[in-house]
Amino acid sequence: MARKAKELQQDCGFGSSPNPRPSRTLSDSVTSDVIAFYNSDEISRIMPGRKDYVTIRNTNGEKDHIQKRLILCNLKEAYVQFKSEKPEVKVGFTKFAELRPKHCIVVGPPGTHTVCVCKTHQNVKLMLAGINSVSRSYKKSYHDFLKKITCETPGLPCYLNECGNCPKIDIVINEIEQLFEENFVENLTYSRWTQTDRSTLENVVMPSEEFIDILKESLEKLKTHNFIAKEQSAYMQHCKINLQPGEFLVLGDFAENYAFVVQDEIQSFHWNNNQATIHPFVVYYRDENEIKHLSFVVISEDLHHNTVAVHLFQHKLIVKLKSEFGSANVKRIIYFSDGASAQYKNKSNFINLTHHENDFEVKAEWHFFASSHGKNPCDGLGGTIKRLAARTSLQRTNTGHILTPKDLYEWAHLTLKSMSFAFCTIQEHENEKTNLESRFKTAITIHGTRQFHAFIPLTTKRIQCKIISRSENMATLKIMH
Repeated sequence: MARKAKELQQDCGFGSSPNPRPSRTLSDSVTSDVIAFYNSDEISRIMPGRKDYVTIRNTNGEKDHIQKRLILCNLKEAYVQFKSEKPEVKVGFTKFAELRPKHCIVVGPPGTHTVCVCKTHQNVKLMLAGINSVSRSYKKSYHDFLKKITCETPGLPCYLNECGNCPKIDIVINEIEQLFEENFVENLTYSRWTQTDRSTLENVVMPSEEFIDILKESLEKLKTHNFIAKEQSAYMQHCKINLQPGEFLVLGDFAENYAFVVQDEIQSFHWNNNQATIHPFVVYYRDENEIKHLSFVVISEDLHHNTVAVHLFQHKLIVKLKSEFGSANVKRIIYFSDGASAQYKNKSNFINLTHHENDFEVKAEWHFFASSHGKNPCDGLGGTIKRLAARTSLQRTNTGHILTPKDLYEWAHLTLKSMSFAFCTIQEHENEKTNLESRFKTAITIHGTRQFHAFIPLTTKRIQCKIISRSENMATLKIMH
């Protein structure tokens, strides 16, 4: 080393340094793959709050507000999953972490607790955190355990716990029992989410035998749930990529109601309950060789989040689509939503679905994300509207305040040009309720509704149900007396 330093000084002068080693730069395609991975719904979820955004300068130097996405695992776990999905992409963990977009945040910053994560996944993760705390050398994720109790080339029966060839869960249980014996564990302390009238995170001290029994049951449940979550998300992407002319993929969800704010409000106004219902739709369609999207938001003065409101909002949406693309060019709608039983996943919505073609002259089918996995771009739209509306109202100190749902609609319609809006009155909701009342009385409950995630109407009285959307196995059931 000293000889090299003297030679460098003689050749290049005092204070010289060796030529730096040329660094390898990543190709644009690799960078795009990593960024797209961070933005995928499987890795991160868009945050719904009006304060959940970051400010980023665009290529023109102007400031853009981008809705935050919460990464649902740590970066090491995300990197392992990325490499398993794209083993041909050469990127190290350090560079992978550097490429994380600014709006994709990890758990920890203020406000990240506002995002709803899946209780089924989270409780298993918390149990594994308790197991991993027993020994520094023992670090397992739920992915490791699920692989051990599934066939090497798994099929649908494997994930539904109906396969006779899958390795028994005793393999995992024996491994954990041995770990506890080696470390003299009689009781285990861990955290879990419980739900009565509300959800609570509690610390639990439990005998190891009871803990193992609960873990066994939780892993078997998670195997099915985790598979359905991935399958439904993948099917939604499949539908989006393979849309045909005349087909529309529609994502819909109720946003949290918007509560009106005023600068320098008096005390009595602070306690009023004036709100507006906001229901965003994100519509994907094919324009020649390109998939484009349209953002359509219904603002209503009626605060009931029910199937009547959904049907009314569908009517507003389809009027917009036929106006935008022509009635003859709106042939089929593929709906995707979460499984909220009060709004979407119930017999009333299913009978509306079987009458969809009669009501709107458009064929339709409805698919559901797995429980607690229904976050989608609609959450970002709702958060953006509420954030911008609150800021505008607070800036108007004397006149022009946004105080009613109608005010909110008129402001949004004039201001937010990247979205389209429709307004619904309380009277429209009441009329819709009256019109649908006789239909709802004839609806039959589908037994096992929770297990199905795809509903395709055959006639006004019969509907096809599938556990996952891609499945070739289906049940044809009666929906109407």
